[in-house]
Amino acid sequence: MKYCIVYFIDRVKYITHAMAVMSSHYTVKTARERLARNLRDWRAKRGMSQDVLAEHSGLSRVFLSRIESALDTVSLDNIEKIAEVLKIDILDLLQH
Repeated sequence: MKYCIVYFIDRVKYITHAMAVMSSHYTVKTARERLARNLRDWRAKRGMSQDVLAEHSGLSRVFLSRIESALDTVSLDNIEKIAEVLKIDILDLLQH
């Protein structure tokens, strides 16, 4: 019985620590937020406006704006289109 109580206490400490780490400002962003940040960064590096990216990718400027604001989900096919226009690997849009 002592083992179970000690295990439980240790487990609670671990879970509490994990939750504190997850809620800190070092928290890993969601995939949608990473995509939004990376898309804005790469578009800016290429000196490309949302209008130009929209024209070349076949996506609407409003949709691209919503992706960059992490408000909309986007299909893998559309991420691939965006990466092709930006002349980058698709993984560049998804990495940390």
